[in-house]
Amino acid sequence: MDARGNKEGVDARFTPPKEQLAFGINFEDEMDLPEIWPDPLPVVVDVLEKYTSYDDVAENLPDIQLIQK
Repeated sequence: MDARGNKEGVDARFTPPKEQLAFGINFEDEMDLPEIWPDPLPVVVDVLEKYTSYDDVAENLPDIQLIQK
């Protein structure tokens, strides 16, 4: 569910069990992960705590092993 709501060009209806994202995948390295993680991943938290700038975080994001369905 996307709290930004619907507006022109944005369709974020809450229609379980169908996922309806407000915005699609726009960049080659983006992906919609098939699994749900209820807690933040420690490797992501570590990067966010270690670096203070957007550029440093972006340059040091960890690779995450995806669950194959």
